[in-house]
Amino acid sequence: MEKKKEKLSFIEKLGYSFTAMGSDMTTQTTGSFLQLFYTSVVGIPAWLSGLVVSLSTIWDAINDPLIASWVDNHKFKNGERMRPVLLFSCVPFALCFIAIFSTLPNADLATKTWYSFIWYFIYMIPRTFYFLPVFTLRQVATNDIEERLSLNQFVSYGQAVGSSLPSLVMWNLMYTIGGIAYIKQGDKLVKVIENPEKGYLGAAIITAIVVVVCSLINYFTTKERVIRENKKQSIFDAMKILVKDKNFILNLVIFFFYGMCVTLTTGYAAYYCNFVAQSPDEMMYISAMFIVGTVLATPFVKKMYNKFGRTKTMIIGSAVLAVGALVFGLFGYFTTIPAYFFTFCVGIGTAITIIVIGINRAEVTDVIEWKEGVRMDGMVSNVSSFIKKLAHALIVFLLGVLLSLFGFQEATAEVKYPVQPESAKICILVLMSAGVLISSLLMAYFSTKVTLDDEIKKHKESLGE
Repeated sequence: MEKKKEKLSFIEKLGYSFTAMGSDMTTQTTGSFLQLFYTSVVGIPAWLSGLVVSLSTIWDAINDPLIASWVDNHKFKNGERMRPVLLFSCVPFALCFIAIFSTLPNADLATKTWYSFIWYFIYMIPRTFYFLPVFTLRQVATNDIEERLSLNQFVSYGQAVGSSLPSLVMWNLMYTIGGIAYIKQGDKLVKVIENPEKGYLGAAIITAIVVVVCSLINYFTTKERVIRENKKQSIFDAMKILVKDKNFILNLVIFFFYGMCVTLTTGYAAYYCNFVAQSPDEMMYISAMFIVGTVLATPFVKKMYNKFGRTKTMIIGSAVLAVGALVFGLFGYFTTIPAYFFTFCVGIGTAITIIVIGINRAEVTDVIEWKEGVRMDGMVSNVSSFIKKLAHALIVFLLGVLLSLFGFQEATAEVKYPVQPESAKICILVLMSAGVLISSLLMAYFSTKVTLDDEIKKHKESLGE
């Protein structure tokens, strides 16, 4: 059943922004701090910690489509498919999120590594259930393009806050909970966490509580409107439908490069501030520029989309990302000023591109329904989620391997706060800047290949509209 042209209230749109904030908080906390936790607290070598995260992506490749297929073929007693999944999954997800930031302080390195490895794999199961409605609910809230644009703007605000909050508050939380110590690194006195095990775990608990609260706000302020009585189909039949849809594949590719841009900026700002700039406290202010860029850009995306269309809007967003990456790569080693400009550009660029990607995903689902007679919100969203996680895992693994090759020193019992060599610092800067530059250009290129406007026009013509 569908309700067309139904307006979404401000409260409902705000509800979606809360879950976007909560979910992105966990994504950016793991992206920014989990590798630091593994290498600097647990003591796992950089290449091995990257491998742990990357191997979980193989597990995701198995559980993502399985869970999405179950959701698409299942309907709850209230007639909905997605919203109840958010309610049932938020607490298990939050508990597992806390677990991945825990360790066994008195165990040997092998035991600690296996502990981290096992918990990360367990964590990916409730995470998949949780992120399915997070990605999908906005698609089934309405099928009106103007309302979808407006809703995605609210989601963009939520994502901006959620992506930046870990960088803005996490260090202060960990300092408050774990205590403060000062160590000498070269000619600098650097502030560090006195009890990092306690600091990381306490900050993870607070983040998990915020996620549950945000999820409950979303659940009780929103509803599904675009619901279809689906015929049951196997996961293999569903995948056959998806892989033959050109626009679905193109949007996956674009989303992959978007995921790389986000991981390399908001995810690795902590690495830049800690090891290149040697100023962890400055991360809070650098990350704040991401929110500033997003807040300034988001109100104009709807007008931009209506005036220039999806392709030119995506190109504009990608160009802003590219400019920021280029300036950061050329000058970021000598001063932190380019890092402020970089994250400001990332805030603008990602605010623009993620709204277009979200509209693409919703309209891909609509087009598949028109063509195949089956609505596949779960499969479209979960495969998209997997692609973003794949981008994250690739960057984590690549950075881990490169850092090991360029002499990055993990924490040990003897040296708790090792000084990093210049080669490792340059590696971090080059990977961040070059990765975002290349990814943004590829996003722009593949956006020119999307033909959704033609597909929608043909469908309307067939209906005589």
